[in-house]
Amino acid sequence: VSISLCIKNVFEIYEKRQSRPVMISIAKDLSSTFEIPFPAVTICPETKANVDKIDILKALNQDAKNLSVDEITNLQALSQVCDFSDDNKLMRTLNQTKSRHDVISVLQNLSYSMDEMFSRCRYGSRKLTECKKLFYKVMTDEGLCYTFNMMDQLDLFDNNTLDEAIRLPNHGTSSDWFLEKDFESAKIEVFPHRVFGSGVEAGLAVELSMNKSQLNPGCKRGIKGFRLLFHSPVELPLMSQQFYNIPFQKLTMISVKPLSIYPSKDLKGYDPVSRQCYFHNERKLKFFKTYAKSSCHLECLAEQIRQSCGCVKFSLPHDNKTEVCDLSKLDCMREAENNYTMNGLQRKLLSKEIRRALKNGILKKSDEKYKRLEKRLKKIESCNCLSSCTSLKYEAEISQTDFSVTDNDE
Repeated sequence: VSISLCIKNVFEIYEKRQSRPVMISIAKDLSSTFEIPFPAVTICPETKANVDKIDILKALNQDAKNLSVDEITNLQALSQVCDFSDDNKLMRTLNQTKSRHDVISVLQNLSYSMDEMFSRCRYGSRKLTECKKLFYKVMTDEGLCYTFNMMDQLDLFDNNTLDEAIRLPNHGTSSDWFLEKDFESAKIEVFPHRVFGSGVEAGLAVELSMNKSQLNPGCKRGIKGFRLLFHSPVELPLMSQQFYNIPFQKLTMISVKPLSIYPSKDLKGYDPVSRQCYFHNERKLKFFKTYAKSSCHLECLAEQIRQSCGCVKFSLPHDNKTEVCDLSKLDCMREAENNYTMNGLQRKLLSKEIRRALKNGILKKSDEKYKRLEKRLKKIESCNCLSSCTSLKYEAEISQTDFSVTDNDE
């Protein structure tokens, strides 16, 4: 009896090992913080247009028929990053007016300059630094934003046909760091910037401000301030999905904790499906040099929107020949994005159901039901965007207190 039980247990362990060979555990040895880069920090204003270029609230409150051609063009572009969708009269006027314009160029032209947002900056020293030496433009799903410590477009993208308008940031500093190899240089000053230590003095300090007369609250229904995101230097920021709100007249302190996942050498012996992750050179993406799950999803979403609508969202990776969706395709884009999200959730739930049935002995791979479920799973559209075997994420804790400002600034 004991021999039979032993054989049964060995068989179960073997089956589990074959089906799920990857196990995440906490490393026994702690890594030094200077071995990993400081997070990329991307900041976007909630107000998407300078009031000197278009007074959104004024434009929304007047009769839509009295809008000028420039106002209509600007509002058509802003409708992709602002909340106008419930203003039926305005949306009807904007949709009925034919206006050929470059969405990205219009959004860039309307946005705030760095000088209008950033007052003072400092990183890793007591000396103040020109913000222009730390932050650079980047196009996101929230329009034009500014990013710190994100890799240059030459290290991010691997395709010369990528639309020049989204080949950002463009600071020209080459990378000394690779996700699977850490920093190659032993120098202190490298890029992306190292973590110099813990505490406020070793971190990034930024003073953000806007003149009250420049505020333009019509875009986000009165929401003011900025949104901030920490992300890996090799990933594009998704500002509409995860972010921290930075309000005016507040001193915001954020402590960041890195979370690194590194694979063992034996993991490469398994195929990607079994280990459920890709090494950086195993999955070739169309536009990105290094594989990342988020980059894979961006390319997949762009392709799904292109197939559904005949164009792509302005912020998604696309080549010079692909049309950027205008206001007339806004509903189509949103439906395609929703379908992509629902398909992903449906795949996860069905996969979980199949794994649970196999584990509990309810289902066997030789069963007809298993074959039907697998067939159903394959029918659900998927780009098979597995996780990266090596990943770097940042968790943050935030605290705020009142901050005194001048009468003219927020």
